[in-house]
Amino acid sequence: MRSTHVYDPTFLNSSGALKQVLSNSQGIHFERCLDMPCGNGRNIFLLATHFKKTVGVDINDKYLNEITRMAPNYHLAPTSISTKKIDLINELPEDIDLFDFISIIHYYDHTLITRVIKKIKNGTFLFVETPGCAGGNYRGLPFEEEVNDLFKDLEILMFKSRPCASSELPHKNISFKILVRKSL
Repeated sequence: MRSTHVYDPTFLNSSGALKQVLSNSQGIHFERCLDMPCGNGRNIFLLATHFKKTVGVDINDKYLNEITRMAPNYHLAPTSISTKKIDLINELPEDIDLFDFISIIHYYDHTLITRVIKKIKNGTFLFVETPGCAGGNYRGLPFEEEVNDLFKDLEILMFKSRPCASSELPHKNISFKILVRKSL
């Protein structure tokens, strides 16, 4: 991933599935969004146009500094975006239960998502988009049964998956995009 954020005022480089979810959310009131890991900001500025407060977390200081540097270019309220350095393998943001919408894009870690689901409040929306199947990416992606089990207690609002053809295992790994809500 490039460490420099490219100014993208029309959000062409943002996740297409995320854009679809946000455009279909008319009438749903979102206050706070968490983007994790936020990388160099490819999606955080799009998210910030839909939320009063958007927080990006990542382990990479270069990415977080780049987001802070680029934020004024998007003409958002100065307090609408903040960043925080967190190693998501070992910890979650301590205030994760205060967010209305959480995005995990182009990253997949079963343990992380399990921990997130346990900590979020009822009514929180969780959007997960895994990396695609290209190259060796499929090795870290789940089987469909694992995905079904992971999200079984949540309300599934959108689910799109694609089997990874290059998988040499008897079960096919999948890449997926999902929007779920922890039921009230």
